Amino acid sequence: TKNYLVHFDPYLLFIDNSKLRYFQLPQLGLFYLWQAPFILVGLIGQIRLLRENKPWVKFALFWLLLSPLPAAITTGVPYANIGRVLMMLPIVELFSAIGVLYLFKSLKTQKNIFKNLFIALFLGLIIYNTIFFLRGYFEVMPKKFSNFWGVHYRLAARTALEYENSTNKIIFTNPLQQSYIYILFYGNKNPDWLFSQYRLKSPVIGYRVLANYEFRSINWNEDQYLTNALLIGTVDEIPLYPNVVSEAYMLKRTGDLKIIKTK
Repeated sequence: TKNYLVHFDPYLLFIDNSKLRYFQLPQLGLFYLWQAPFILVGLIGQIRLLRENKPWVKFALFWLLLSPLPAAITTGVPYANIGRVLMMLPIVELFSAIGVLYLFKSLKTQKNIFKNLFIALFLGLIIYNTIFFLRGYFEVMPKKFSNFWGVHYRLAARTALEYENSTNKIIFTNPLQQSYIYILFYGNKNPDWLFSQYRLKSPVIGYRVLANYEFRSINWNEDQYLTNALLIGTVDEIPLYPNVVSEAYMLKRTGDLKIIKTK
């Protein structure tokens, strides 16, 4: 019940979603703040229409109530699974549009001065919210939340692919059990290549071993003595070492990767 109700939290929806994994935009909700009163008006209007027993009204409300269920029965709510309630988006936007129509319809009976003032305020809020969103999306988020988007893993994967055929083994540190996806994606690996390689499944997700790749934490005391190997690990896993091939940095300098080649 808690996992279900959190998706109707006004703070998350309209104020700040920066705690959501992959969807962080500081000081912005999942919907524009200017939409909040329109969504409320549209929702109330549709609830009142239930007395008229219109099937499409029941369908719309049922859709809204049903949409959070996929995330509600999983873990990590709301920090990991907001993508599982995307079916909530169209119906909420529909209520927002209905609310706008209700209010603009009521303006027809108002004086022109009041009507023009309201329209100017309405357009001003939309423009302000849009500019604020674009700044957060293109300027703030890439710098503040680059760790969630794996910028440094992309750079590391491309370096690993350059050495794929010239080293005996590549050990790639494996946070969240997902390092292998960068090799598959940036290496343009097709299913034929994948299923023709030696591979061991990870106990969590993906692969622990794939071809000459191992996806695990670096054990420096042992791995530094491997012959002709490429080691990709965090700066905590790999100390100072003379034979550094490359270093991959996040935009926000935390959790950077160091890439070295053993002799």
